[in-house]
Amino acid sequence: DVLLLIHSPSMENAVAYYERKRIPEWLNDVIEGRKHAAIQISTKPINDDALARLYKASDVFVLPSRAEGFGLPILEAQACGVPSIVTNYSGMTDLVNESNGWLLDYHLVDIPLQMVPYYKNYVGGRWADPSVDHLTQLMRYAFDHREEVKTKGRNAHTNSEIYSLESTGKMAKRLIWE
Repeated sequence: DVLLLIHSPSMENAVAYYERKRIPEWLNDVIEGRKHAAIQISTKPINDDALARLYKASDVFVLPSRAEGFGLPILEAQACGVPSIVTNYSGMTDLVNESNGWLLDYHLVDIPLQMVPYYKNYVGGRWADPSVDHLTQLMRYAFDHREEVKTKGRNAHTNSEIYSLESTGKMAKRLIWE
C-alpha cells in the first residue's frame, strides 16, 4: 500500500490563485482519470511533534523543488531517519547525496516574471525544472528497494547530526578563532 501525502500550507492559495480552482478539482485534472495510489493533501499548519511523527511515518521525503537556499525540511526528515528524493540543484545538494538519498534530474529554465515585492531579484534568473519522469522512476525504485531505503535513512540521520546546535557551534567557533 502506498500513500502520497502532500503537506503544503500554501497549496490551497496557490492552486486558487494560479489555477483558479479548488484542490479537489485541480487534483482530478492532474490525475486525468489515471489509476493511482491514495493521495492525501494537508494544507493546515501542524505542530512540531505532529510534523516529526509525519516524517517518521514516511519511507521517503520528496522535494522536487525548483531551488532551495538551504532545505530545512530535508534536514528535518534526515533527523527523523528518512532519506530524501530532491532536485540535484542549489542548496539541496549540500544535504543529500547518493549515500543518504536520491538526486533528481532537472533542466534549467528562465524564472517567469512574478509581480511580488522582490521580483527584481528574479529578473534574468534561472531555476531548475525537475524531471517528472525521473521522479517517477526514483519513487518506484524506493518502493521496490525497501532495504536500501532503510540504509539511506540511517545515513541521512547520521548526516543530520552534523547540523546539531552543538556541532554547528563548534564549527563556528573553529572558523572564528582559528
